Amino acid sequence: MSKNLEFIKKIRIKYPKLSLSAGVVGTYQGALDIFNSGADIVRVGVGPGSICTTRVQTGCGVPQFTAITEASRAARETKKIIWADGGIKNSGDITKCLAAGASAVIVGSLLAGTNEAPSQMVEVDGVKYKRYNASTSAVEKQKQIQKNAKGKSASYLKHIEGVESLVPYSGSVNQVLESLLAGIRSGYSYCGALNTSQIWKKANFCQVTSVGFRENGHHDVILKA
Repeated sequence: MSKNLEFIKKIRIKYPKLSLSAGVVGTYQGALDIFNSGADIVRVGVGPGSICTTRVQTGCGVPQFTAITEASRAARETKKIIWADGGIKNSGDITKCLAAGASAVIVGSLLAGTNEAPSQMVEVDGVKYKRYNASTSAVEKQKQIQKNAKGKSASYLKHIEGVESLVPYSGSVNQVLESLLAGIRSGYSYCGALNTSQIWKKANFCQVTSVGFRENGHHDVILKA
């Protein structure tokens, strides 16, 4: 971490007017250190992504909601911003990330199945999917070595922190984004917020039991085919 902080300081000195983002972290102190080193934006999220196994492989990481609330304290103190990176499954998750203190979100799996995603389309039992691989998966690491093996040790391929996967084909990115935005706007309206600055102040959070969680989605009905 100390080397990363020093590197951020060097970039800030060389490019004083550049908007600089850095990460990723999962704690208040980690975010504060990066801000104090010169970054304008901190990416928050250690291991929450659907294809990430960092927490299992390394024992490091913080549940994403906790990470956002902790890092947002550092953002408020320094008058800077954080981005929530990973673990987002739907528009409700985006709303909660923003309400917890993030200014923006970074999504992967939500857009990985779209036409615009660069990955390969495959068909399994008549159903279309697109490949979605972690950058730290074995397949992607092999590609990285083929492109540039310089500086990569013999153990590089042995340490894996992600998986190779398929995600359902989801059409155009515009369709997906329109659906997500509709959910976010509705979430803001429930909180009485017109914008993100307002939802930071107006949103309240509570702990949800397993019974309450079950109520969140459709239940006790048979869905139409």
